[in-house]
Amino acid sequence: MSSRPEQRPTTAPVHLDRTIEQLLAAAGHNVAHRRADYKAAQEEARRVRRRVRRARRLALRRALPRYARRTATVSLVLCGLVAIAVGLVLLSHGAPGSVELFGTAAAAWGLAAALRR
Repeated sequence: MSSRPEQRPTTAPVHLDRTIEQLLAAAGHNVAHRRADYKAAQEEARRVRRRVRRARRLALRRALPRYARRTATVSLVLCGLVAIAVGLVLLSHGAPGSVELFGTAAAAWGLAAALRR
């Protein structure tokens, strides 16, 4: 038995047998590859943002007629109610033209009923 510890064979790192030019060329290729990956990721993010914007606009375009129809229906019903109320007040005072307001209210309610469908 020897008092010396066992000698392990040392292996040289992989990059020691290359020249500086080779290492710089490899680093340059690595940087170019990473830049290409970064640009591809940016392009994919841009495509996803466009797709999301298109979907959002499409959803708004589809929802707009529904909201407009609902708003128009409610406003026509309210106009009819106001016309009835004003017609009743004018009729109670005996003012001319109060009877036409009942026709206006009926027309507004009829249009509101037609818009609901």
